[in-house]
Amino acid sequence: MSALTALTGLHAAQADIANTSNNIANVNTVGYHKSRTEFADLYSTPPFSDPKKQTGLGTRLAHVGKSFNQGSFEQTGNTLDLAIQGQGFFALQPEKDNGEMSFSRAGSFGLNSDGNVVNAGGSFMLSYPSAEDGTVLSKSIIQPLNVPSFRGNPTATSNTSVTLAVPTGSKSQGTQDAVPATNAFDPDDNTSYAFTSPFSIFNDEGIAQEAELYFVMTDIPDATNTETRYEVHMSVDGVPFTPASPLTVAFDESGVQIEGEDPIAFTSDGRTINLDFADSSMLADDFAVVTLEHDGEAPRGLSNLEVDGNGIVWANYSGTETIALGQVVLANFTNLNGLSPVGDSSYKATATSGEPYYGQSGISGFGNIRAGSLEQANVDLTSELVELIAAQRNYQASAKALETSNSLSQTILQLR
Repeated sequence: MSALTALTGLHAAQADIANTSNNIANVNTVGYHKSRTEFADLYSTPPFSDPKKQTGLGTRLAHVGKSFNQGSFEQTGNTLDLAIQGQGFFALQPEKDNGEMSFSRAGSFGLNSDGNVVNAGGSFMLSYPSAEDGTVLSKSIIQPLNVPSFRGNPTATSNTSVTLAVPTGSKSQGTQDAVPATNAFDPDDNTSYAFTSPFSIFNDEGIAQEAELYFVMTDIPDATNTETRYEVHMSVDGVPFTPASPLTVAFDESGVQIEGEDPIAFTSDGRTINLDFADSSMLADDFAVVTLEHDGEAPRGLSNLEVDGNGIVWANYSGTETIALGQVVLANFTNLNGLSPVGDSSYKATATSGEPYYGQSGISGFGNIRAGSLEQANVDLTSELVELIAAQRNYQASAKALETSNSLSQTILQLR
């Protein structure tokens, strides 16, 4: 009997060493909660036994408890590294649309190939849907948080407006050799036009195209004429666009624009781009395009992410538009020690833990989300090393008790 009692002590010490070793191994695991082995003594209590003479039968592992004390924070600077200061867990789902939920304090998140916010194990972080201004739309719906890489639909350029500053005097002729030019207009012959200006437009897929404007001087002020005129030509990716009627930009002797303010349609292969030069003028300076506007659009790329103190995730696109994508969901439980650990610093709900209840950062019963930080393991390495020494001592003592029991048995067997 004493051998069996000593054996239970060996098993208990071995479990204690294994648990302590696991704590030490996870000292750098983000969001890990240290475990504590709890033991219970064993007694046999048959009817009519004398309680004064009962001897214990050893020990057993009663429970491996978790310590949910707050771990320290490490600043990472990564927006999607999230930590909870206070109570609560991140709600996770293994698949986008289904799967048993898990809960974790490990907030090391990133984006997968579809733009969903996931942890290192690929589980989806859940959120409340929100309007673009950050207003939460529903607290009864939780869903994976998605961060689109682009925003907006591609739109081909249909209308272009250019404001020119055309030089006066001798500079007004630019590279053109004469007025009219000696040779017919040729994009490859800069003596056949005075000025040229490149600019970008978009096709119907939102892809930028290189357009080019050419200004051929057709009238220059002289004794009989006070006006300055340019005929405009356009090409897109080297393909000429033909105007519905010649587009002329003209100025009077004071440099005030007198023609070219009304749009003219330029067409090629069924595509039409309306072009005008409203508000242009002549100045005593070099040729320049003052403003250029067009109505084409390309999808705007994601330029920045931010998670505020309320857990709202904000996305900025092309530095011009910031919208809310959702609010991070937090979960909590009535009995934390009833949670079942499933690895990856995650837990699943059990009947003992109770069903999760959900909330958000900063409200009663939940902690505050800190972006750019990670909660480290709440393991005190010094304490664990001391615990390991104590467990080793207990193991050795139980082994000695087993050895003593064996010696007693041998003594009895040797009696004659």
